Amino acid sequence: MVVPRFFLFLFLVWGFVGHVAFSADVTPAPDLPLISGDQFKYKVDQSKIPVVLDFWATWCAPCKVYSPVIVETSKSYQGKMVFYKVDVSDFSNDKTVQNYSIQSLPTVLVIVKGQVVERWEGILKTKDLKSKLNQVLKTWGKPSVLKQ
Repeated sequence: MVVPRFFLFLFLVWGFVGHVAFSADVTPAPDLPLISGDQFKYKVDQSKIPVVLDFWATWCAPCKVYSPVIVETSKSYQGKMVFYKVDVSDFSNDKTVQNYSIQSLPTVLVIVKGQVVERWEGILKTKDLKSKLNQVLKTWGKPSVLKQ
């Protein structure tokens, strides 16, 4: 009964290879909206509130660790700041990555009226990220600063 065992083996192997955990083509969907290419002009540069950009990549292990921190933190700033993810692996973002001089991941930028006002590289604890974002709001979140 060598033949049935062989087919059972193939069936099991095929099942595992086809499983999502073993598929290299599966890209996990981020929990924040993705932004790319031409969207920057109207979603970032013309935003009435500060914009937080999380530069990441699917292959970046620290980015995967940091993503839940960014997502959880974003919930505390709804209506005060808008959060987006920027996938540096997406070719439509090459110009953006160059323009913002992104050289390490993860990198978080805070942009007000099209200008970078804060830049943090690496992983921050949730409380440290919130502290920094609160400082940004104190400085840049005032209506008089944003309306100019």
